[in-house]
Amino acid sequence: MAPAQSLLLNTGRKIPTVGLGVYKTPAEQCTSLIYEALNVGYRHIDSAALYDNEEEVCEGIAQWLAEDPSRKREDIFYTTKIGDGSHGYEKAKNAIKVSLEKAKKIQYIDLILIHSPQSDGERRHGTWKALEEAYEAGTVKNIGVSNYGVKHLKELLAYPDLKRPESCRPRGRENGREVQQNRRSDPHKVVSRTRFHHPAEDRHQGPTGPEPRRVQL
Repeated sequence: MAPAQSLLLNTGRKIPTVGLGVYKTPAEQCTSLIYEALNVGYRHIDSAALYDNEEEVCEGIAQWLAEDPSRKREDIFYTTKIGDGSHGYEKAKNAIKVSLEKAKKIQYIDLILIHSPQSDGERRHGTWKALEEAYEAGTVKNIGVSNYGVKHLKELLAYPDLKRPESCRPRGRENGREVQQNRRSDPHKVVSRTRFHHPAEDRHQGPTGPEPRRVQL
């Protein structure tokens, strides 16, 4: 695998443009999977509290780093996310603490995202405040949002106490285009995602033939 390019975030840190997500990956498979993924060239690993595999992902990263002293922690970018049930200032603080504990073998988290905006304005604001505090403490190096559309981004950008988000991951093609069209000069970075396609999936037929690959931005 060729080395991935990186984007510069406004913290001065870089995020690799290609990453490996572990959604629906069983926890017991994650440590070896991540170790092998790093061996073949991946440098950005994406997990979430919802996936129930954060600790195993971090164990795979730790094993890979420990194998060779020339490998540096700053060369790996680890992303995780706060689930909807942890929205609100106090709940988000606890969720961040739990994710940091699971990441203790790799010392810190490169990026924490709010996984989705599915709560209410007050709780989203409180969650963002908790993320900002974690960033200021240095245990989280970047913060951002996931599955936010233009409406929720505008809400976030209107917070009077806002420090700008680093990364935004919209959901759905149309939503992704709308976010791109509306970002103007805002300094947030937009990250997209897609899933790998397996030939066996062609067995699933739609009304006019095989289902197209699903792409989520």
